[in-house]
Amino acid sequence: MAIYSELLFNGDFSYGFAAWKDASISPGSASVVDGKCLLQSGSGGKGVVEYDIHNLTYGATYRVSLNVSGTNSVMVVAYADGSTYLNSGSLSPTGNGTLDFNMLGSSLKLVFENASTSNQSVEIDDVSLTLKHSKWTGAVDDDFSNHANWDGNSPGSDTLAVWPGGNAANCTFDQTVSVSEMLVEDGYTGTIDAADENVSVDSDVEILCGGGTVLMGSGLWSIGGDYNAQAGTLGFGSSTVQTFGDFTISADADIVAGSDAMNGASITVGGACSLSGQTGSPLNLRGTAEWSLDISGAAQAQYCDVSYCDASGGTLIRTWTSIDGGGNQGWSFAVDGPYRTADGQVFSATAAAGEISG
Repeated sequence: MAIYSELLFNGDFSYGFAAWKDASISPGSASVVDGKCLLQSGSGGKGVVEYDIHNLTYGATYRVSLNVSGTNSVMVVAYADGSTYLNSGSLSPTGNGTLDFNMLGSSLKLVFENASTSNQSVEIDDVSLTLKHSKWTGAVDDDFSNHANWDGNSPGSDTLAVWPGGNAANCTFDQTVSVSEMLVEDGYTGTIDAADENVSVDSDVEILCGGGTVLMGSGLWSIGGDYNAQAGTLGFGSSTVQTFGDFTISADADIVAGSDAMNGASITVGGACSLSGQTGSPLNLRGTAEWSLDISGAAQAQYCDVSYCDASGGTLIRTWTSIDGGGNQGWSFAVDGPYRTADGQVFSATAAAGEISG
């Protein structure tokens, strides 16, 4: 998953012009003074610097942020693959400014130029390039739709929605949600509740919050990429989840307690599926009524407690370290052993799971 980490090297000019190109039009000039890039114009010339970066994601929305100071504005222009114009903006010398653009290639050229050819100067510093994103604050209430609960506006279809580490504010989806990606960071300890809303995610959902909870509610989740839960507590309720990519629940994540935890859930996986619990603490995939799991790609499961799951519409799920709670279809629990699990442990079994000996 391409998260919102910094993509641009030496944006604070700590290393002078390293990674930057001086493209000034004489007699304009560019120089690094006191840790800032000074773009000087004069007599028809202007100070210009350029930055090239490669291997970006086609179709993603990116954001350039920078601090601007001095006596003039700076013009920022973004090009894809050297010459395809993406967007531009004149940023005044009043501090932080941003420019968003939709990436229509894999390589990016950013041009920063003094907006004037008269004898004026502008300084830029702390230049960054990230995916366009909004961070949840929950400053006012728990409504997803309330702009005041985000560090910008509430995220839209071109924006990565982030629930940051160190935040404990709950979030409830109170409208249909459409975002580019979802990231629940390690250290987020609140609860995200999708309630009965439909959710569309253009790319990936990544859940890393060891102390947080993500409840999928009862609506439809359409995920264009992967669903990857590495940590945190998950609740699938009676949701319908469709991924075009992989579906992963790792051993450090768990599912809400209860014998009916999966009742009514419907999960369709376009890629591979990996389900992992832990020895003595199996992943709770139990239901008291039917729920479905339809996998198109490879399937693996270990240390799971499964009941009333209909997986007959997709790849057979073979597991030798899991518990067959009954009512399952499309699962194979009985093995002849010995078998080796993904973490290297060897098991020998001649009966149904639940009677596994290591």
